[in-house]
Amino acid sequence: MRPITIYTALQRNGMPCPYCRRAVALLTRKGLVFTEIDLTGKPEERMKLAVKASGATTVPQVFIGGEYVGDCDELQVLEARGRLNTLVAVQ
Repeated sequence: MRPITIYTALQRNGMPCPYCRRAVALLTRKGLVFTEIDLTGKPEERMKLAVKASGATTVPQVFIGGEYVGDCDELQVLEARGRLNTLVAVQ
């Protein structure tokens, strides 16, 4: 399986980000192993992520095999189209 990294953060009010929770839940439900990196209170790391994520500054942001996949919505679309399994498979 290709390595999966998901960048998450808490909302400004300290509550969990609902989009981050959905993305993590999808990966967990599928039994995929992933690394979660919490960017809460780390503005420098968040700016570095924006560079890696084609300018995206929101969370979550997902990378599979070092490739930028996108946010929660894009991850859900990959799953709905049956492409997530192919993307995480060892190639």
